[in-house]
Parts: sequence; C-alpha cells; structure tokens
Amino acid sequence: MSIYVDHGARKHEIIVRSIKLFAKVGYKDVTFQKLSDFCGLARTALYRYFRNKRQIFDAAIQEATSAINRKYREITKSGQSPDAQVRAICNTVIDMLFANREFLGVIIDFVLSAHRAGHDLSRRIRHHTAPLPRLLHYLITRAVRSGVYAPSVRPKIVTRILYSHFESTVLRLAITNNAEISDIRLDMDVYLSSLLNRSAEK
Repeated sequence: MSIYVDHGARKHEIIVRSIKLFAKVGYKDVTFQKLSDFCGLARTALYRYFRNKRQIFDAAIQEATSAINRKYREITKSGQSPDAQVRAICNTVIDMLFANREFLGVIIDFVLSAHRAGHDLSRRIRHHTAPLPRLLHYLITRAVRSGVYAPSVRPKIVTRILYSHFESTVLRLAITNNAEISDIRLDMDVYLSSLLNRSAEK
C-alpha cells in the first residue's frame, strides 16, 4: 500500500521550518545538511524540493510576499472607503513586519553581505516590494478625488512617507529592536488622520 504525500504541504513545512533556522543562526551559517536535519528529512528527500539553501531562502521570501499580496487583494475588494483601505493596508504591513521580525534581520544581513560582495539586489527587492507603493498611491489618489482626504494631499509624497515609515520599522525591528507595535500603529493613525478633509466633515 503506497503512502500518500502532500508535496505542497511538505514544501510549505520545509519553508516554515527553514525560516526558523535562518532566523536562529543566520543565512551564512545555515548549510543544506543543517536544513535537512532541522526539517527532519534526509538530504535526498530535501533535494526533491530544493537544490540548495538559496532556493529555500528565496522561496521563503516569495511565500511571505504572496501571502501579504493576497491580503492586499482582500482589502481592496472589501468595499470599504479608500481611507479605511489605506489604514487596513498599513496595519497589515505592520502586523506582517512584527510577525517576521527575526527573519527580517536575516534578510537585511543577506542583502548587506551581497552588497559587500558586489552583487546588486535592488531589482529583486523592487520585484517583491513594488506592489505596496503602487497600491498605496492608487488608494490615496482615490481618497483625494473622493474628497475623503484634503485636496492639498499629494499622493506621491504621502506614499513615499508611508513607505519610509515601513522601512524605518524594518530597521528598528531588525537592528535596534526598540519598536513597539502600539507606537507604530499610533504614529501611522495620527499621520493618516492629518490627511482627512476636515472641511467635508462640516
């Protein structure tokens, strides 16, 4: 009698376990053997899914990116006002950053190591992060045109400010470790509230 193996579920489990190992010891010190041991698989079994640790690392980033992009789509289809959607997107990003704070440190370390070695990863980074600023710009523009945000609000500048806030949060989580989610949420809420069209409320 053959044993059924859900290869999709197993691949996902490998990625989840690998993220924990990368976060624990760092990308540089992880070997394929350590990954197979940590995942409870023989090297040959692990090799069926991934050829090397870089593939697993890239798959982990891709999985996290795909998951948050799915949440973006759910929010934009929710029927909420543009401002509510902007706030929901921002809170989703903040939640994701805090939930993956250990792995963020590994990613930053990997990017810096690649930069020191002369490898430019900016194109790959833009590939993973581009949907967020595009979506924010679209929603902020809608909020201005619908009168929810003040006419003086400039979507391009607001998008840059919000994105810079997320980048700052990443550094605080991964390097200084002094970020509190309640403070980050409050800062974001106060800033977004300052964009509202007060004259429309009268």
